[in-house]
Amino acid sequence: MKINFKKKGFTLIELLIVVAIISILVSVILVSVISGKRKAKDASFKSTVSSLSKAMVMCCGKRNGLIQTDVDGSVCNPPDAGVNYPGSDSIGSIDVSAGSNHNCSNGSFRVTVTPGSKNKGNCNSAVITINGPDYSNSGC
Repeated sequence: MKINFKKKGFTLIELLIVVAIISILVSVILVSVISGKRKAKDASFKSTVSSLSKAMVMCCGKRNGLIQTDVDGSVCNPPDAGVNYPGSDSIGSIDVSAGSNHNCSNGSFRVTVTPGSKNKGNCNSAVITINGPDYSNSGC
């Protein structure tokens, strides 16, 4: 009597190969997602810095005011209505460099801004001057 064995399923080797291929695809996707997330955080930080730059130029140009460094407060003193810093989740710190004239009496200023808790990507900081934001030494 002859026994006929029909193949009803996958062999162990075939299953291991499928698992290995899926693992490789998942690792490639995770790297892309993590990289995309960092780029999104950097873009959010750059957008925040761009808005702050415009507010600081407005503070100096129109109001001839004093740039404030309180993250949760107004950008300018005297305060402009509605021109406030976005808060500590968007920006970590605001530092007016020593020796810099941040009261805008001569129309110039230099302010260093660091990212907040929700914007921590590759960017370490940005420098805002009357000419706009500068990311050259920030890792962006």
